[in-house]
Amino acid sequence: MAPNPPNSPSKSCAKRNPVHTPQLPSHGASSPLRHGRSPQCPLYTAEADEDFIYLILDYCPGGSLHDFVGSNKVTFVGNDDMVKRVFGQILDAVHHRHSNGVYHRELKPDNILMSKDDAQACVTDFGLSTTASSGRHAVGTLPYQAPERIYSTMLNREYDHAPADIWALGIILCTIISNNRPWNFEDDGDAYFQRFRADPYSLMEHLPISLDVCVLLAEVFELDPDSRITLPELKIRVQGMKTFFKRPDDLLSGRGLVNVDMDRHVAAKIFASVEEPKWKQKFGGWFNRLAQ
Repeated sequence: MAPNPPNSPSKSCAKRNPVHTPQLPSHGASSPLRHGRSPQCPLYTAEADEDFIYLILDYCPGGSLHDFVGSNKVTFVGNDDMVKRVFGQILDAVHHRHSNGVYHRELKPDNILMSKDDAQACVTDFGLSTTASSGRHAVGTLPYQAPERIYSTMLNREYDHAPADIWALGIILCTIISNNRPWNFEDDGDAYFQRFRADPYSLMEHLPISLDVCVLLAEVFELDPDSRITLPELKIRVQGMKTFFKRPDDLLSGRGLVNVDMDRHVAAKIFASVEEPKWKQKFGGWFNRLAQ
């Protein structure tokens, strides 16, 4: 069988689940945005037989963002314009869905597909998405889950889906810049996450990110979901970023030493204090107890 030409419909199939799943409304998957059509693979039609459900989507020969970042063919390293373009498209897609009351809940590089010429990134796989603005159950891939989602079931606490999606976007941004996640698990049992909570500058010790990106990620990875940066704010900050990559004068040496041009008192205000966030206080220190 000949391969599908670029941008032609492609058929994918999934094993039919005997549990009934309500169908989400399309919410205009191809409706226009400021920069053109929404960067999502439009669903042309869906078919089903006794064993499978077939979804007819755009063909994306560039593969997933996970494979794209992991390959040596094209690299984001040092290419600020490419980071802004690709991550900006991802932000546009997620904002478009949030604006229509749909929350993805499984944002990760594997669920973002690239066009053949790498000009377009499309957010896909809305299998775990929901129209409910909040929930009580942990869903999704663990390294991309926000802390409030991870412990929602255990603590029987409701959390909002929109800030949780923003947390996942922060992990994706780290992956695009460095081909690495900042940590594996959002818990004090993970040494990298524990170091980040104690000192946000520690991200610059193992990720090749600029100081400005480090400051931005501190707002994305805010443990209090109500204080987390919003999608429109995140888009503005990303598009205005001078560089995403570490410069020689960004980190002097050792623990959290920043550019000598930045006053330490100003830096301290940027990251506030390392006191327990309000969100964690309310949860009664579950992070520490579970890590023991």
